[in-house]
Amino acid sequence: MPSSERQHRIAEWSALRLLAQTLNQTLNLRSALDTALIHILELTGQEAGWIYLRDESDQFILAARQRLPPALTYPGTIWQGECVCQEACRTGQIRQEPTLMPCSRLRGAVGDKRGLTHHISVELRDGSRSVGILNLATTQWAKLEAVDQQLIAAIGDMLT
Repeated sequence: MPSSERQHRIAEWSALRLLAQTLNQTLNLRSALDTALIHILELTGQEAGWIYLRDESDQFILAARQRLPPALTYPGTIWQGECVCQEACRTGQIRQEPTLMPCSRLRGAVGDKRGLTHHISVELRDGSRSVGILNLATTQWAKLEAVDQQLIAAIGDMLT
């Protein structure tokens, strides 16, 4: 294996280890998810991301967000109401495999979106129960290689 490829793999494994340590050692859920999301963005090379968790009444709550473009400032009206990925999760169109989909929040946002139009969504599951969604913002031209799909799916599994 060439040295640069080996170094890349070591960096990925190191980032995955940091992610696992963050999730295992942080007692506050929101703090753990915010820190984990930083590691996830670094590991996947995506620009921005957010995590929704389902509350007791089965509503999606924004639990973590990192590196949002100015057009998605939180809190703000753009975050009100249900979005396409939440509807897709409720109807079973998003599962534990990464799904590239247009982002209705980005589509409706006004201002600097940093070229982001879509997100890679992964349903977060606790056994047979859906507990949330991981969204990693990207451009519509993003293409997920098989190795990236597996990495993002593994990250989704780690979050639950």
